[in-house]
Amino acid sequence: MILSEKLMQRDVVHIVFHSIREREDEGFGDPWTTPERLKTIVGHLLENDWTILSCAEFVSKRDQGELDPAKRYATISFDDGYRDNLAAAQILHGLGVRATFFIISSTIRGIIPVSHRFRIVLSQIAPHLSVQKIKDSRMRLRHLVEEFLGDHPAGNELFTRIARVLGLNEQKLVRTFYLTKKEIRGVEALDMEIGSHSVHHLFINELSLKDAKKEIAASHQEISAVASPPRSFAWPYGAWETTPEKEEKLFSLASKIYESGWGYHRIPVAIRENERWAISRIDEAAFEDAIGIAPLP
Repeated sequence: MILSEKLMQRDVVHIVFHSIREREDEGFGDPWTTPERLKTIVGHLLENDWTILSCAEFVSKRDQGELDPAKRYATISFDDGYRDNLAAAQILHGLGVRATFFIISSTIRGIIPVSHRFRIVLSQIAPHLSVQKIKDSRMRLRHLVEEFLGDHPAGNELFTRIARVLGLNEQKLVRTFYLTKKEIRGVEALDMEIGSHSVHHLFINELSLKDAKKEIAASHQEISAVASPPRSFAWPYGAWETTPEKEEKLFSLASKIYESGWGYHRIPVAIRENERWAISRIDEAAFEDAIGIAPLP
């Protein structure tokens, strides 16, 4: 049995996507897959009698004892709120499937998440770097990047100045790469769930509890201003792991606002998964591997 199969429960699978587009250079989100591959994955689930639910639906049915042990269940979710997610929602709606779309709420105010600001700047000044190398650099330098390019007066001013030198406009970039308020409502109108992915997409498990509370609570407020109050929360980077004492406090913060929290499958998480506040998902590539779909070139 391959690793991705070991990370999947036999009768429950939670799959997370990010960006949906035809080619890598067409959009911004990473990882990404194509519309046809999305249809193939959903088709595989439906053809093999999986019942597909939104994240909130799954948790609600589980809590109420309404999950039929004779059936198999799946959730599909999308992280970050990229603009191409509207097309994904339209595809899913056409297939009669509900999914959850987790929004980084700073984009609603026209603020690009700090990790994505760094990617934009580095891709402009070092175009020879691959997406993976940019990601690796961002991870190594993330604390420095958050200090200098974060969503605070000095960080916003610095990014505006850098963007101006590079001939970029943050508001235009936000409208190009992320769902607008109208489009978020459009996704919800297609019977999709809108969830929260924090305000700035930071490693919440590395923040102080005070700052973690801001990320968790303010995102709920900002999303509630444009859509139904979010019931589900996705930990940025899928990361919630910290000390047991701090994990308990983070889960407690989330529980005051949301109904569930969603992370990623890692080997330790497969053992320590919390059935409500650290529900573990696998990404589309891992699921494709598990069902035998060749990887993107």
